Amino acid sequence: MVNVGINQVSALYRAPYGEFQKRGMHRDMMLAAVSEVQYIARLEGVCLTSGDVAAWLDLLDTLDPLGETSMLQDVKGCRNTEIELFSGTLLRLAAQHGAEVPVNAELYRGLKKQNSDT
Repeated sequence: MVNVGINQVSALYRAPYGEFQKRGMHRDMMLAAVSEVQYIARLEGVCLTSGDVAAWLDLLDTLDPLGETSMLQDVKGCRNTEIELFSGTLLRLAAQHGAEVPVNAELYRGLKKQNSDT
């Protein structure tokens, strides 16, 4: 849930942790991606609660604002990312349930395009 939320958004927008520690587009998109993970998890019989999200946000607030996720570091270093493991898996699970995960679909497309442009 955490990796799907923050890693992909940070990599796509080249955003350090500080961009997620304050209100704004990056944090909103991260939380929307997390919400989609919770939705698909419920369909899979896994319970990810608002308490789980709150615990993640508490931890996020302790990270160095200039720090970067591993996926952002991979993008900057022109290395392969875990996009297939993160949103790729979520998109496949959503398809199995006839569900839609538009934020993760957007992240997937954006990161795949970004990787093909480098």
